[in-house]
Amino acid sequence: MKSTVKIVLSAIALFLFFLIWHLPATVVLDRVNLPKNIRLSGVSGTLWQGHLQQLVVNGIAINDVDWQLDALPLLMAEVQAQIDAGNSRDIEEVALSGQISLSTDHIQLSDAQVYVPASTLLAQVKLPLPIDAQGRFSVNISQLDYPQKCQQLSGKGQWLKAEVTGTQGPIVLGNFDALLSCQQDDVAIVIQSGNSFGIDATVLVKPNGKYAVNGKFKPSESLPQEVHQAAAFFGKTDAQGFYNIKL
Repeated sequence: MKSTVKIVLSAIALFLFFLIWHLPATVVLDRVNLPKNIRLSGVSGTLWQGHLQQLVVNGIAINDVDWQLDALPLLMAEVQAQIDAGNSRDIEEVALSGQISLSTDHIQLSDAQVYVPASTLLAQVKLPLPIDAQGRFSVNISQLDYPQKCQQLSGKGQWLKAEVTGTQGPIVLGNFDALLSCQQDDVAIVIQSGNSFGIDATVLVKPNGKYAVNGKFKPSESLPQEVHQAAAFFGKTDAQGFYNIKL
């Protein structure tokens, strides 16, 4: 009798295991109340290994999102997954890849690479002057630990093949480089000097999403006159010819 009960219980456990293992992603995602700024379409695959045709966040579309979800961390109310999305070779697409870990008010990233078209990202930022920009931003994060505030961050960012539209046509600016780290509780983006704008500045992004920019810049003499005229919007230069940035 006992052996029969064990066989039945084992069969039920095995059935439940295969049922959960092959659980369609649509069954789970259709029951999740997503924020209004997030939309999903074209869900396929299972909860553990699935695919989205498109994910839209704040109006930014991310195509062909694939994920592989680890089962064991779910027992501790933690989500760990490998994410791959977009086409990193297409400069007009958002692309990302990396290992992500999520729990209540805590995010961790490792070996993450993100590409975002410059025009897409700058459309999300309030700037003192409207900018029609080309190229794309690349962010490489080796490690991020963010339990409601910046605790650990190492990485770098670039604006690749930077270009803006002037009154006489496109203005080529080259590349811009930045280092990423934590500064107290904030994410610090330190823009490296040596670029065509001569920008030497630090951007601090606070846990509440607000940001502040502090630094200076001095456009290269090789840039068109209209660039120098637009720079005057920031006020007078200092003794070395630099404009101060404080936003």
